[in-house]
Amino acid sequence: MVLIFNPVYSENFYDRYFQKAMKTEYNDTLFERVIWHKKVSHLVIESLNNGYYVTLLVIPETPYNYKSKTYPLHYYFTTYPDAFRKFTGLNDFLRKKGILKVKINGSIITEENILSDGAIKN
Repeated sequence: MVLIFNPVYSENFYDRYFQKAMKTEYNDTLFERVIWHKKVSHLVIESLNNGYYVTLLVIPETPYNYKSKTYPLHYYFTTYPDAFRKFTGLNDFLRKKGILKVKINGSIITEENILSDGAIKN
């Protein structure tokens, strides 16, 4: 079996096939994740090298979550007070059942958008 890589064809592969299919704002895509309180198992502050990370351990949506593996998503901060403010804000936001859409680059969160602030009661 021979695989041929065609850069002209694969240049906009993600945009043509996946982005168009994901029209609703609550779907996860390759570079975006939707986060709410049921998907976050732990919220951690870490100090590594010259900075601080606020890490969310996220569980993928599967019918049997106890078998799934968590993956980390990080916010990067240079000072501890900024990281602690983000940590407490995220903790309160997730406890109020807020919904957050984040753009990621690898496992680093680069941008966030609040879809619901948690004011909607079930």
